[in-house]
Amino acid sequence: MITTKGQRKRLYECGHGYGWLVFRNGDNEISEIEIYVGKDNKVRRVGNGKPLLPIEFIDENNNIIEAT
Repeated sequence: MITTKGQRKRLYECGHGYGWLVFRNGDNEISEIEIYVGKDNKVRRVGNGKPLLPIEFIDENNNIIEAT
Protein backbone atom coordinates (compact mmCIF):
# COMPACT_ATOMS: atom_id res chain seq x y z
CA MET A 1 0.00 0.00 0.00
CA ILE A 2 1.32 3.43 -0.87
CA THR A 3 0.36 6.55 1.07
CA THR A 4 -1.45 9.33 -0.71
CA LYS A 5 -0.10 12.85 -1.08
CA GLY A 6 -2.60 14.08 1.53
CA GLN A 7 -1.60 11.38 4.03
CA ARG A 8 2.10 12.21 3.62
CA LYS A 9 1.36 15.93 4.05
CA ARG A 10 -0.58 15.19 7.24
CA LEU A 11 2.35 13.13 8.59
CA TYR A 12 4.93 15.79 7.72
CA GLU A 13 2.90 18.38 9.65
CA CYS A 14 2.85 16.22 12.79
CA GLY A 15 5.52 16.12 15.44
CA HIS A 16 8.28 13.54 15.54
CA GLY A 17 7.23 10.15 16.89
CA TYR A 18 3.65 10.27 15.54
CA GLY A 19 2.14 7.92 12.98
CA TRP A 20 -0.45 5.26 12.38
CA LEU A 21 -0.60 1.55 11.71
CA VAL A 22 -3.00 0.23 9.11
CA PHE A 23 -3.66 -3.46 8.66
CA ARG A 24 -6.22 -5.76 7.14
CA ASN A 25 -7.89 -7.93 9.74
CA GLY A 26 -10.56 -9.70 7.72
CA ASP A 27 -12.69 -9.64 4.61
CA ASN A 28 -13.61 -6.04 3.90
CA GLU A 29 -12.22 -4.97 7.28
CA ILE A 30 -9.26 -2.65 7.91
CA SER A 31 -8.04 -1.35 11.26
CA GLU A 32 -6.14 1.87 11.81
CA ILE A 33 -4.35 2.71 15.07
CA GLU A 34 -2.90 6.16 15.68
CA ILE A 35 0.34 5.95 17.65
CA TYR A 36 3.03 8.13 19.15
CA VAL A 37 6.28 7.59 21.03
CA GLY A 38 5.96 8.76 24.64
CA LYS A 39 8.59 10.47 26.76
CA ASP A 40 9.43 7.02 28.15
CA ASN A 41 10.21 5.82 24.57
CA LYS A 42 7.23 3.44 24.53
CA VAL A 43 4.86 3.30 21.58
CA ARG A 44 1.42 4.42 22.82
CA ARG A 45 -2.07 4.76 21.36
CA VAL A 46 -3.37 8.23 20.59
CA GLY A 47 -6.57 8.87 22.53
CA ASN A 48 -6.06 6.72 25.60
CA GLY A 49 -2.27 6.82 26.06
CA LYS A 50 -2.05 3.08 26.75
CA PRO A 51 1.07 1.24 25.54
CA LEU A 52 0.54 -0.40 22.16
CA LEU A 53 2.80 -3.38 22.78
CA PRO A 54 2.32 -6.22 23.34
CA ILE A 55 -0.45 -6.54 20.76
CA GLU A 56 -2.05 -9.78 19.57
CA PHE A 57 -2.96 -10.67 15.99
CA ILE A 58 -4.76 -13.74 14.66
CA ASP A 59 -3.41 -15.13 11.39
CA GLU A 60 -5.35 -16.86 8.61
CA ASN A 61 -4.99 -20.23 10.43
CA ASN A 62 -6.51 -18.76 13.63
CA ASN A 63 -3.15 -18.86 15.41
CA ILE A 64 -2.51 -16.03 17.87
CA ILE A 65 0.64 -14.05 17.17
CA GLU A 66 1.92 -11.62 19.79
CA ALA A 67 4.07 -8.67 18.77
CA THR A 68 6.27 -7.36 21.57
